[in-house]
Amino acid sequence: MTTAKKYIKDAYMAIFSNDFNRAIYGFVKAIEIEPDNASYHYKLSVTYARNGKLGDAIQSAQIANQLQPNHPIYELHVKTLQAASIVGRAIDLYTREGTSQSDLVIKFLNQAITLNPLHIEAYYWLGVVYYELLHYSQSDYYLREALKLNPSHRGANDLLLKTSRKMKQWQ
Repeated sequence: MTTAKKYIKDAYMAIFSNDFNRAIYGFVKAIEIEPDNASYHYKLSVTYARNGKLGDAIQSAQIANQLQPNHPIYELHVKTLQAASIVGRAIDLYTREGTSQSDLVIKFLNQAITLNPLHIEAYYWLGVVYYELLHYSQSDYYLREALKLNPSHRGANDLLLKTSRKMKQWQ
């Protein structure tokens, strides 16, 4: 077994033990030996993401995608991580600034949906923002989209109920 493969094996053993820092170490060491191995960069990216290190995850995913262009899994992974990052920024902005930055928040969330049309939280937060802006029909639409992806999303269900009540009041 080559040394890089040994580090990969060690990384997987660490993952099975829920020791993600040790897993990251193993993937990094394997990459030091085989820096052009896109698979190793991808695995490192997944592990970073599981460990809450989104910036590092995106960077490693982009390297994997550059090393092996047009690989559908790597391309999808980059887009999924980028969407998650954008949603996080949008939520932070909305939490800090409220509706005063709603146009930018809406733009960010729509960008995230373009990158990852299955990002439930992007739809949910669009529903939240439109609800706060009193745009109930748009809120209703995005909350229903979130619920198509996850029918048990409590926040979306609760806000959809409120939105439906508001829409009835306006009729």
